[in-house]
Amino acid sequence: MIELFYIGVILFGIGLAGVVSNRNIILIIFSIELMLLSSIILLGYGLSSSSNPEGSEMIIAIWAVAALDAMVLVAMYFVLSSIGSKFDVKFFEESKG
Repeated sequence: MIELFYIGVILFGIGLAGVVSNRNIILIIFSIELMLLSSIILLGYGLSSSSNPEGSEMIIAIWAVAALDAMVLVAMYFVLSSIGSKFDVKFFEESKG
C-alpha cells in the first residue's frame, strides 16, 4: 500500500514541474490535470485505513473537477487551433485588451 503513496507523490511532482516549467497553455492544463488525479490517489491512500464516507465524496468532487478541466482543455484546443493561434502563454498576456 505504501507504493500507492509514492506513485501519488511522484505524479504530483511531475505535474507541479510541468506547471512551473512550461509556457504552452495546453501542457500547463495537462499538468494541472495530472496534479488533480494524483491528489485523488493520495486521498484514496489516506482514506484506505478509515471508513469515512466524507472522503469518498471528496474523491468524487475532485474527479468531477478533473473531468471538467479535461473538457475545457479540449474546447480550448479546438478554438485556438481553428483561429490559427499559438498555444503560448505570452499570447494570452498580449491579448488582454
